Amino acid sequence: NQIVAVAAQHGLTVEVVSTKGSLENVEMLNSGKANFALVQSDIARRAVRGHKPFQEPITHLALVTPLFTEAVQILVRSDLYIFTTPELRGKLVSLGPIGSGTEVTARALLDASGVSVDEIQAKNLSVDTIEEELNSETVDAVFVSSVLPTPSVQRSMEDQAARLVLIDHRVIERLAKSGSYVETMIPKHTYPNQPDEMPTVGVIALVLTRDDVASVDVSNLFRLLQDNSREIEQKAGVRMDLLGTSAPVGLSIPTHSATGHSLRQGGWDRGSVLAGAVLACLLLGFIFIKRRRIRHSFAGHERLLLGGLALASTWLISAG
Repeated sequence: NQIVAVAAQHGLTVEVVSTKGSLENVEMLNSGKANFALVQSDIARRAVRGHKPFQEPITHLALVTPLFTEAVQILVRSDLYIFTTPELRGKLVSLGPIGSGTEVTARALLDASGVSVDEIQAKNLSVDTIEEELNSETVDAVFVSSVLPTPSVQRSMEDQAARLVLIDHRVIERLAKSGSYVETMIPKHTYPNQPDEMPTVGVIALVLTRDDVASVDVSNLFRLLQDNSREIEQKAGVRMDLLGTSAPVGLSIPTHSATGHSLRQGGWDRGSVLAGAVLACLLLGFIFIKRRRIRHSFAGHERLLLGGLALASTWLISAG
């Protein structure tokens, strides 16, 4: 909704269609009912490779840009003696809404933990109902994939109805190596009664399109996100991580040609800015070491030199 609002401010019309999640988003994109779709990285990788739940590879998908990372969170009722994912065997576990990316992610995480879906009593709850379900003890554990902090998780932990389950580092590494997931962290004090940071896996929310979508439309959307990223971050409360010089590793999805063109036209990328910052630091170090000789050479022009350095530093910070 924040992207739609920003688009309207710049004269662009973006129509949002409500769906069940990433799977339906890919289907709408593939059928031509949508030109752009928000899709989790693991679902996108399955789609282009034809892995379950897809029957065959979808070959004409193209990446516009990554947006942000969603953390996988597993909540368990506080009164249960469950602290790791293998201990979910035999329990009532919500894998997320039917057809959602969360459901696919939950199944993959359980599989990586050595737990078959047949070994749990699977349920499919909406993220908005998990607090009520945990309090009424109609579910033992729930999977949530979302940006941090997640309001429903916040409420559940605030009244101590639930706590987070630890994901073993070997499970996280196993999933990250597959190319569909990334290692991430739930920082300490993200939620009430959470004194320690917790490692977890993350899925990257991607903006996808088709390779036959008009380049001008793709370019307009990408430039809108890139030029207004800070405003969108502030309004939506998320940290955006847009496309840099290359796509996230392991996705197997080509970047749309219009996105690459926009990057080349847009000036310095993050890598160039970083290189410039490093060079600036080296220059400052050299000036510090040679300060006496430089002071003699620039006698009477100290203010001019300092002013130039200040302008360069300000430009680097704003470019980043």
